[in-house]
Amino acid sequence: MKTLFLAHDTNETAVLGFSFESEQAAYDSAESFGFEADTVTEVMCPDHMDESDFSSCSSIAEYQNTAEEEIPELVKLLIKNGLDWYVCHTEDGDFELKHASAISNIIECGHSCEEYGYTKIDRCWNGVDLSDETYW
Repeated sequence: MKTLFLAHDTNETAVLGFSFESEQAAYDSAESFGFEADTVTEVMCPDHMDESDFSSCSSIAEYQNTAEEEIPELVKLLIKNGLDWYVCHTEDGDFELKHASAISNIIECGHSCEEYGYTKIDRCWNGVDLSDETYW
């Protein structure tokens, strides 16, 4: 996943410039077209997407919808839900979203996830960088 930075006016009516590099690059993009952007919104999108995938977009909602269409359902669940939610992978290859309280025997008491019909459990992260922390 990578971040797309959208520079826009305060009313969020139109995207004036965008960049995959940084907020400043998005502001610079808007200025190169003669616009002055007031703020930047970040949109998560798959690594394979580039500027051409967004060529027909003009509003923030259109950019968000275009990016979201390309994100697999499992990744959407992991990103959109907070740290107290888990994606439990079932033996038949499917997955389901469970609150921590519903699987406390596994995450708090140390029971095996296999005892409950799961092959593995992934903690949702809601955009939080978990690379330096051990949550579970």
